[in-house]
Amino acid sequence: MALDEIARGTNPEEGLYIVKAISKYLNGFSSITVLATHYEGVIEDDMVHYQVVGLKNVNFEELRQKIVIDEENSVKILQEHMDYRLERVDPNCEVPKDALNICRIFGLEREVIELAETYYKRRRGYEREQA
Repeated sequence: MALDEIARGTNPEEGLYIVKAISKYLNGFSSITVLATHYEGVIEDDMVHYQVVGLKNVNFEELRQKIVIDEENSVKILQEHMDYRLERVDPNCEVPKDALNICRIFGLEREVIELAETYYKRRRGYEREQA
């Protein structure tokens, strides 16, 4: 079975719970389900977890320079560097967070990036307190 971005139209908290519940339920069967999601915290220790390699191996400064040189083809250049292969990862592996790097590459205002970084840091501190 293949499921793509289930519960994507619901609020993030409820969506996570729905995807997590469906994953746990389907994991009880002798079958394979491929489930694509952006929700973090879905995987449990008894599940096999793969994720897209994405921009993990990209030098963002080199990519930024290529885009500066050829702004007209910036989206195409980014897509050429995106690695859509899947790799098996530990169930506790953090979801990649490249969106902020992409915002930097495309020249989002520095003030907005700094505010976003502040929110990232606050959220990470909150998550550690909850653990």
